[in-house]
Amino acid sequence: MPEGQILRNTQINDISLKLPVSPLLTSNHDMSHFNAESPPDASMCNKDHCEVLHMYQVPLGATVDIVFIDEGKHGDENHPIHMHGHHFWVLAQDRPQDIDGAKITKARVMEMDQKGLIKRNLVNPVLKDSVTIPDAGFTVVRFKTYNPGYWLLHCHLLIHSIGGMSLILQVGDRKDIPPAPTAFPTCSDFNYNAMSTQVADPTCVPANSGCPTGSCKERCDYENGEYNASFQSCGDSDCICCVASVRQIWNDKGLESTGDPREFTLDSERFIVLDQHKGVTWQQARTLCQDSGHELAQPQIDVTLLASQLLTNHDNWHSLRYYWLGGKGPGFNITWLSGQVIDPSSPVWNEAQQDLQNSSLSTDFCVYIKDDGNPNPLGAYNCRDTTHMEFTHMIPLCEAN
Repeated sequence: MPEGQILRNTQINDISLKLPVSPLLTSNHDMSHFNAESPPDASMCNKDHCEVLHMYQVPLGATVDIVFIDEGKHGDENHPIHMHGHHFWVLAQDRPQDIDGAKITKARVMEMDQKGLIKRNLVNPVLKDSVTIPDAGFTVVRFKTYNPGYWLLHCHLLIHSIGGMSLILQVGDRKDIPPAPTAFPTCSDFNYNAMSTQVADPTCVPANSGCPTGSCKERCDYENGEYNASFQSCGDSDCICCVASVRQIWNDKGLESTGDPREFTLDSERFIVLDQHKGVTWQQARTLCQDSGHELAQPQIDVTLLASQLLTNHDNWHSLRYYWLGGKGPGFNITWLSGQVIDPSSPVWNEAQQDLQNSSLSTDFCVYIKDDGNPNPLGAYNCRDTTHMEFTHMIPLCEAN
């Protein structure tokens, strides 16, 4: 834009985001920031255009609703809004037709809500990280703040994002946010070589490490939440890049108890989730269930209902999880532990049959369920193949006998 020209629609709550001069995560002090509740002083604005560090802080572990309103007339462009760090449920979206061409306003939407005219879908809302805000309309989203840190929320139209139609969500207090890795620069140039010194296993010291956020090891500590960051590399060595999960970091801080399993009941079936044993094999998962007097779950209820319950009620430290179920067998004969053959129309069969081309007919596949919000949550992995990245996130899902 030419000097002095203002693109007035690139704002959220009448504020345009001005990014800080150094990363918030590595800053050693709290930076002054502003929002609708704590607006900037008039002296910081050019008439009605305010460009400052636009940030809201929300507590960790909270449920947050955001109502996005496009204060414009019909015929203007929509705004695709994207949130980093979290997913949200889309509860409502509308473009009211009863305002006779007048500008829709925050007061108008609040009035509609008070009159019960905004219907929220609390039964089966779609899970997304991007959603459009219709012109002269609104969108209501809900999310759980399970991921501590500083996360950007912005319009995905490039000119709008660059112009400041963005804000930062600070999830948790400073003490809640995992620290940056040792030797990570707080300002100035990035020192790659300093990062590569973070090696925990002396037998896995690569010449050129591409594992800047973790440690090179022969085996990750899956049981305590560490996972294989397959997108990073330990050079030409046989070691793998192991990264501490958010869960592990919190455990190290003593801020989370993992000793008690989660339990819930659906249609008289009681399920027990052994969250504290993430990263186990199918056989280990079965043994853990049996040791606690149960068995791996063989759900008789609709599995999409079970996946939804797992998604909405897990303990918020990870947005996607995989759970071992009590199903196992060759690709053409996968059965529950009870002996009941799994429905051939199930996606379990499809996935197993796709893998059969690289396996023998006697290869066993173990059944899992994932809580990613998709309509087909079941799947099956080769029981002996531990190379799947998802394998390191497997959790035992038990069922009471």
